[in-house]
Amino acid sequence: MSTASNRAKLVNNLMEAVNTYGLDGIDIDWEYPNSPGAGNPHSSADSANLLEFFKELRNELGSAKIISAAVTQLPWLDQKGSPLKDVSEYAKYMTFVNIMNYDVFDSSAHPGPNAPLGDFCKTSTQPQANAQAALEQWAKAGMPPSKILLGLALYGYVSKSTDKKLTGSFAPASIRPPLATGMHRRRLPDARKTPAMGDLSSMWGQQISFSQLISSGALVKNAEGNYEAHNGYTMGWDNCSDTPVCG
Repeated sequence: MSTASNRAKLVNNLMEAVNTYGLDGIDIDWEYPNSPGAGNPHSSADSANLLEFFKELRNELGSAKIISAAVTQLPWLDQKGSPLKDVSEYAKYMTFVNIMNYDVFDSSAHPGPNAPLGDFCKTSTQPQANAQAALEQWAKAGMPPSKILLGLALYGYVSKSTDKKLTGSFAPASIRPPLATGMHRRRLPDARKTPAMGDLSSMWGQQISFSQLISSGALVKNAEGNYEAHNGYTMGWDNCSDTPVCG
């Protein structure tokens, strides 16, 4: 994105892919402009360059194709490293932004909500990182609500913990990475099978999908067709974030 020639090459390559495979459009997952993320190169000009890229891509794609982007709960960072206050110019060229409202809290001895719907008790250490706040933050910055999508976390985290409820922090603030610098961890599931039904100890610290909760025996479908805890687990609900808990 850093130079006009690089952007032109990328747009040309993307157009070739769209035309070759009959794609509906292009989704950009840049984590994250003007932020180190997982150690990626970054610059204060990133967000401005991203806008130029969207303009060029829209010009080549035409009006019918999709241009979308995976984003955090806060808008992209400006030259000074603060969330952009006005993204309306981006909205002119984009079809959607897809908010990555997950991995807000990781696995830990004091686990917090992975994908909080809101901060309803006003106790979260990351009050800007939830679905409700994200929708408000992007809309306030000028992204039309009709262009805002919410990414869903179809997985959870396995924690070794004696806590009976979720907490508002997974780590002390002094070592917790800032919201916009790379909170979205990808961990491949452990290929080992659990030693006994309901035993998730081999997955401590990992992500777990809904299907794995079923295959492990932690959840079973009852006669009414709903899922309930099994093999010693109990189901609960965290009202502060609207998050299901199985422990």
